[in-house]
Amino acid sequence: MFLMSMFDFTTAMGWVIGAAPIPTTDMNGYDSNVLGASGNDDLCTAQGFFVMLGYGSLYFNNSLSIYYVLVVVCGWKDYQLRKVRPYLLTVPVVCALSLAFGGIPFYESVWLGCWMVPRPYTDD
Repeated sequence: MFLMSMFDFTTAMGWVIGAAPIPTTDMNGYDSNVLGASGNDDLCTAQGFFVMLGYGSLYFNNSLSIYYVLVVVCGWKDYQLRKVRPYLLTVPVVCALSLAFGGIPFYESVWLGCWMVPRPYTDD
């Protein structure tokens, strides 16, 4: 529960700064016209990273659900849970970190902050 709360906290801190990390100019050099935009590309990437890191909370919620099913429905005892507990704790962290680091090339400004923006479709 502590790790799930920490992932929630990182997402909250990522969104609480709002539009401040959005670059003042867009990729073409024009003014971004976003109220409160005063950042640059690096700050935008940092905000996108921390917001994406919050998906770890969803994965921990899944691990908690699996744990409850194993205990309540399947009747597993503590000695049986010791075998799966490392997976229930490490898989969410690895998945969240993989998503957050994997998205670094794709974080750009969106309406109220920085997030992953899909690349434009091309006919190549």
